[in-house]
Amino acid sequence: MVLARSSRDINQKEAIGYYEFTVTPRALFAPDGKATWLQVYIKADTDVISSLQMLSTEEEVTETMLATLASFVCAAYSPKGIYIKTISELGWHLFCKHMAESDKLPPTLGALRQHVLRVHIQARVWGQASFALQDSQMDPLQNGYRMLPRS
Repeated sequence: MVLARSSRDINQKEAIGYYEFTVTPRALFAPDGKATWLQVYIKADTDVISSLQMLSTEEEVTETMLATLASFVCAAYSPKGIYIKTISELGWHLFCKHMAESDKLPPTLGALRQHVLRVHIQARVWGQASFALQDSQMDPLQNGYRMLPRS
């Protein structure tokens, strides 16, 4: 799968990470919908692109990957002309400036971590879809999911 992106192509691993992180119904981090995410993605630096690719290839989510994806979320939520580096600063800025109602504030860093873990396991499954012999499956309970008791 190759998508056109300004001056370069997007590979399959990158597309899987982007899709799972921003477009799926599980994507809690959607300030203004797909258009905002796509605009931020097109302007993203190589660290963000690399982190999105690593969601489908790496064994574990690293703190560096999480920090890079947090900056991606900040870029999507930040008002034009303002550069905010952390999720905490962004939430505080939007709250203080009355620019967002409580339901439109970005999720917390803890919520981002859980979202990235869920995206990671799904991207790993998608990333292995074309292989006949797949790696052993990751444990969903160790990657952001939880088991509910039967009622």
